[in-house]
Amino acid sequence: MKIAVIGKTERAKAWEKHLRKLTAVKEVILSPSLIKDNIDGCILLDDSINNLHLLFDSIRMGYHSYLVSHLPTDLEMVEKIYHASEEAKVVVQFSHWPSFSPASLWIRQQIQKPNLIQIKKELSITPHSSDPNYFEQQWMDELAFIIKFQKSGIQHIITRPIEIEKQRLGLELSLRFDDGSAASLQFSNVGKTDYHQRIISSGHLMIDCEVNRQKARKIEVDGKKVIRSDKSFDATKTVELSVLNFIKSIQQNRASDFSAYDALKTVQALEKIRAALDRF
Repeated sequence: MKIAVIGKTERAKAWEKHLRKLTAVKEVILSPSLIKDNIDGCILLDDSINNLHLLFDSIRMGYHSYLVSHLPTDLEMVEKIYHASEEAKVVVQFSHWPSFSPASLWIRQQIQKPNLIQIKKELSITPHSSDPNYFEQQWMDELAFIIKFQKSGIQHIITRPIEIEKQRLGLELSLRFDDGSAASLQFSNVGKTDYHQRIISSGHLMIDCEVNRQKARKIEVDGKKVIRSDKSFDATKTVELSVLNFIKSIQQNRASDFSAYDALKTVQALEKIRAALDRF
């Protein structure tokens, strides 16, 4: 397999190392811009405002494409990318890190279909705290995690911003899905410390994950006895796992673990939440 890494040289070299570890990858090409070549796929390292257009061009050239950047928020472009990828029959992957972290991958093995997800995320105050784009990206990562996990249409949304003098500092979000499952998110941009907890439960077990520490507690009930088992994970493997997922998706001709469809469902939900927040 021949893979191109598109982006600045130093950054591209770091991603090349991950590709070189894979026996399926026989050749890696580094280039600052999209190239016309007989390649099997592209990793696009682009945080610019035009990165979705770069991804769209890569898809139209018939390349399986992995965009490494923040999650997209442009609904019109994401729709175009989804339909173009379906037409071209190529794999598209976005770097939604919660989908590729070792803890998340393990949780999805334990619980295929949760009936409840509860997330609490607090960020300590930084120079970025007042940036609306930073604020949205931080809670959007959690929205994407929920939607990817639930795999059901959203039936009802309740959301409310936490504001002081029109400055948005947090939000409360509640989602109910067509299959009866539910999810909630409590997000604050002005916490005393960084705190991030995800609780995922089904009718059979519950997993309580401390995201920042990459630790998880698995809780089950056997008769009247509560059984707890603890797991720890290496978050430094996340990027490597995302590259492996991209290559396997190409080999197996299947959707990636955060595909164009996943991005589309997330942005559609984002638009509804934005509209609800704007009413306040």
